[in-house]
Amino acid sequence: MAINVTKPSVNLREKLNELETNKGLKGNEILQAETAQEVRSLIGAGRKNLIINGGFDVWQRGTSGFGHNVYSADRWREDFNTGNGVAISKHNISSGGETGLPLGFTSAFKYALTVGSGSGSGLNDVRQKIELPKRFEGQTFTLSYYVKASSSCTVSNRRIYATNVTNPFSGASLPSLSVTTTWQKVTDTFTFGTSSTAVYSSSSFLDLVLSAPVATSVDIDYYITGVQLELGSVATDFEHRSYGEELALCQRYFWATAFLNTGVYNTDTSVFCTLNAPVTFRTAPTVSMKSGTYTNINIEKEDAYDISNVAFGYGTTQAYYLANPVLILTTPIRTGFAGQAGMVSCDRNDDAFFFEAEL
Repeated sequence: MAINVTKPSVNLREKLNELETNKGLKGNEILQAETAQEVRSLIGAGRKNLIINGGFDVWQRGTSGFGHNVYSADRWREDFNTGNGVAISKHNISSGGETGLPLGFTSAFKYALTVGSGSGSGLNDVRQKIELPKRFEGQTFTLSYYVKASSSCTVSNRRIYATNVTNPFSGASLPSLSVTTTWQKVTDTFTFGTSSTAVYSSSSFLDLVLSAPVATSVDIDYYITGVQLELGSVATDFEHRSYGEELALCQRYFWATAFLNTGVYNTDTSVFCTLNAPVTFRTAPTVSMKSGTYTNINIEKEDAYDISNVAFGYGTTQAYYLANPVLILTTPIRTGFAGQAGMVSCDRNDDAFFFEAEL
């Protein structure tokens, strides 16, 4: 016996539409991503921000009182026209004179430009040098950061370019920026060229230059935070790392330490003391004192002496040298002690010694 079964027709398009759900903002961003790198960044897989200390939380050198063309916030070197009145400082929510920071941030870089104390001409900027591998050639990058000012202004001469590369691939000049009195997120996308003959070294770097306004008719406080440079053509959310991780990344290039260790006499006027650096330095660092000479270098735990000079000694291998710096403290110590193995206790209760291994 034959059985006939009838079934109403089905509109497949309507059924597919019924299956659609709200994908949300991130879901839409992933669907619109053009490369695997962009998808990887959007889902937070691995590290994406090439900038170190982009939230300006780490300030081993201090938080104010910086001069012309020096490092201030870790990994950031500021530059300004010597004729301008400029003050650099760390800004945070509790600093006063500021209603807040972008959501998720606790610190910012503050550029205070004063009219009347200088010529009001020249350039002002803060920049970071990023180690440059050949794999960056031909890649598309996106730069993003937050910026505001106490008065509306225009900023020009923003740029990024390669340095210390033979036959380098090109950099990029970024467009002028109109800055207002409220926080805004700035986004720039650019692509580096390629060079089959480019030669790189350990001193090759990308120089990211974020310009500040030049003081003209009014005093201007200029703020930057949340700086991120990532592969891909989409500006994703800022990558927040823990303070400990950010500090460790910074200490590869710079370490300020309160010194506490033991050593041995080398001559009547010098002592060797070994330190265990928290991370391996990028390269052999230079060492200096924070300022002037320092006391409280205790010889045989009974006398204090001023240190007049400090040098950096070599270990037996390069790896040892970078991870375990040997300080040579030079000062009139005690006659008749040359070659003796007397112990010396060196301690300070402030950041007495600076180790520099910047690009």
